[in-house]
Formats: sequence, C-alpha cells, structure tokens
Amino acid sequence: MCNDLSHILVFKTNIRTVRNKKRVQRLLENREGLLAFNVDQQDSDCVLRVVAATITAKEVKTLLQEAGFECAELD
Repeated sequence: MCNDLSHILVFKTNIRTVRNKKRVQRLLENREGLLAFNVDQQDSDCVLRVVAATITAKEVKTLLQEAGFECAELD
C-alpha cells in the first residue's frame, strides 16, 4: 500500500455507468507507472483516484479525454 499521498491524483469525471467504469479499467489496468485506481460513482463528481508511481495527471487526463471521457484534475 502506498503511504505517500503525493502520488495520489484525483479527477472529476463523467464515468457514471458500470460500462464506462469497465472501459476505464481496460484503459488504465496495465499502464506503466500506475499502481492503483478507483472510481467513486456515488460521488456527484464521479471521482477517479489514481495512485501513480511515475504517470502524471496530464497523462491520465489525456488518456481519458482521448477515450471520450470528461476529466478534470481536482486540487
């Protein structure tokens, strides 16, 4: 488990359905530098949290947007 919170990236998304969540899972699951992720579909912002070793917020955002999802980094 990663105790360094500086490596947790948080995004507001439009990942609202189980189908969308599975699409995102396929996009992210084997991405080098990405340790773990989850989507909180109960949250109104459908928050995506990414634990990253080397992948950047910009890379995650670009990857999701290219797949047709809205994605904005949260502070």
